[in-house]
Amino acid sequence: MTLLELADKVAEIERKYTDRSDFRVSVSVTQDRVVRYTIEHSAKNRTVGTGWGATDIKELLTKFEVAMAANYTFASPKNDDISI
Repeated sequence: MTLLELADKVAEIERKYTDRSDFRVSVSVTQDRVVRYTIEHSAKNRTVGTGWGATDIKELLTKFEVAMAANYTFASPKNDDISI
């Protein structure tokens, strides 16, 4: 997967939860030649990230999707009124 394809997947995940797209994809390589990826989304005073870094793209996208869902679905001020 190219970086542009990865960026497209990140944007697709973002669109599920917000209409604002502002993210950063980081790639780092350790001295042992291990590649680590991170994603950070910032919008409306919120920052959502994947943490220290994943070595697997599928894992990275899963972490990002879960973080976005947790931040926008469960932490939204609109959802503060939980009535039964």
